[in-house]
Formats: sequence, structure tokens, C-alpha cells
Amino acid sequence: MSQPSPPLDREAKRRLAIIRHVEEVTGNVALTCRYYGISRQAYYIWYRRYLAEGIDGLRTRSRGAAGQPAWSGRRTRRHPRLDQIVVKLGTWCRGEPLNEVIARLKFLVQ
Repeated sequence: MSQPSPPLDREAKRRLAIIRHVEEVTGNVALTCRYYGISRQAYYIWYRRYLAEGIDGLRTRSRGAAGQPAWSGRRTRRHPRLDQIVVKLGTWCRGEPLNEVIARLKFLVQ
């Protein structure tokens, strides 16, 4: 006898409601996705998981890399003036187009 699965989390219930809305109400994926404010790509990811794994496939999954610790405790090296450069960019480039921000960044890093 298998153990009963725990109750669905809030996001999984929402995903199931969206899939059922397509199946039972509209029959139209694009219209339903627009109504719920999700992309069709997200819908089809959920729908494939639902077909493959059933309701359990709709549960929220970890977004972390498999087998990787959340924090290794090791700091990465970065440019010694990076903090100063970021502060200068923030004050100089408010509302400027991205290509001008990139040009200023290249100038500062030289």
C-alpha cells in the first residue's frame, strides 16, 4: 500500500485550475493563458508534467542546481574597483540608453 501524497501547495492548485479551465471551460489555451496572465510556454510545461506525472507533477519544484549547495562559503574574486564603478554608473547613467551605459562601463574599466 503506497503512502498518500501530501496536499497540494497553493501554486499547484492554481496550475491545476488553469489546466482544468482549458479542458472544461474554454478549450482554448491562448485565451485561458491571457485571462490568467501566464505564458503559453509555462502552460505547456505544466501540462506536459501533468500528463506524465499526474497531479504530483504540478507541485512546486526547487529552482536550485541539482547537487549544488546553496552556498559554498567561498567568495569569488571581482574587479577591485567594481563597487566604485557601479556607484558611478548609477549616478551618471540614469535614464540613458543601454549602449551609452555600456560605453561608459568600458571607459571606466580601462
